[in-house]
Amino acid sequence: MEHGEKLATLRALANDFVPPEGACTSWRALLLRCEQLEADLMAHVHLENHVLFPRARRKLSAPKDSCMRTFPLNPVHPERVCWGCDKFCPAQDLSCGNGSERTMHPCELFGSDWVDWAKNLGEISPNSPDSPKGH
Repeated sequence: MEHGEKLATLRALANDFVPPEGACTSWRALLLRCEQLEADLMAHVHLENHVLFPRARRKLSAPKDSCMRTFPLNPVHPERVCWGCDKFCPAQDLSCGNGSERTMHPCELFGSDWVDWAKNLGEISPNSPDSPKGH
């Protein structure tokens, strides 16, 4: 079942997110959050299908010697830049329209040894204690 079908089922079960007469505050809050979930998920799906996936396809099909900027592995001040695309916008001026907030560099998320960790990820067996759960 696709996301759209699941959301349609949720909407149908929740009576189009309209609370029944006399519903308590908790019930109303639940239905409001369900409606927000639907809107957020649809916005996310739209962003993936119409912005991110086409951008990735263009980059993958670009010639190897194209003018695409290289990704710095350990920048000096990663907090000053948005890393969400190859424009590397200043953190205070997200001119690319990539989102409403700055995308962090992997070294900010995973530490300065993130490259070594990523390289070793392929060497971890599924039964290894270092393997992520569920994989």
